[in-house]
Amino acid sequence: MMVSISAPLASWAGLAPVMSARQASASSHPGRFWQGGRGSAQTAKITVTAFGALILGQGRKSASGARCVVARAARRQGRSDRPKCVAFDLDGCLWSPDMYMLWGGGAPFEKQADGSLRDRRGEVVKLKSGVQGALLELADDKSWNGVVVASASCCDEPAWARECLGKFDLGDGSGRLMKDVITVNEIHKGSKQGHLRNIAAAAGCELHDIIFFDNEPYNCENVQRLGVTCIFC
Repeated sequence: MMVSISAPLASWAGLAPVMSARQASASSHPGRFWQGGRGSAQTAKITVTAFGALILGQGRKSASGARCVVARAARRQGRSDRPKCVAFDLDGCLWSPDMYMLWGGGAPFEKQADGSLRDRRGEVVKLKSGVQGALLELADDKSWNGVVVASASCCDEPAWARECLGKFDLGDGSGRLMKDVITVNEIHKGSKQGHLRNIAAAAGCELHDIIFFDNEPYNCENVQRLGVTCIFC
């Protein structure tokens, strides 16, 4: 089943968010929390397109297609047509399984011919569908020049996550790794609000200039109160 979201960044465009009842009643919250709806196969082009749609594949590929999210950047008077920072959760968002699921194994990780990693117990860690394409587009498309790419993770094994960022190849033959694109990292226990505040400081931007992808709705609900546009993926 294809799942997609079309979301303006912090109200840059006029698309209506799909909010929980809790959020709908909390109109004072400055951010936006965007949730998936059903889309067509045509929506799931695994790339960041030139017209400003950031598309990140989620879940396993299947005959019925991959799950994906779309964040559309649109113009608003006095604002950029791009966020200043795109931040991602790691476990369950960019790769699977979660790091804690590797307890008993874990580091060191070995690169595999198919692009995956294998831990010392033989467990396989794979990128979600479309992650390589999205990161390559953020890195290479001139329209995204200057946009900082960050990670915000509360994973149980930060050192393992950092090793994975340093070993997952982007798959374009250049030898570039995830860590070469995701240059600001907040990988530690604590509130995601703290993660995003630190990322904003490191990126030199305001919180409302960040778009954040996370696969846990409570993280989206928490972070959007800061003014960050959150994509539940």
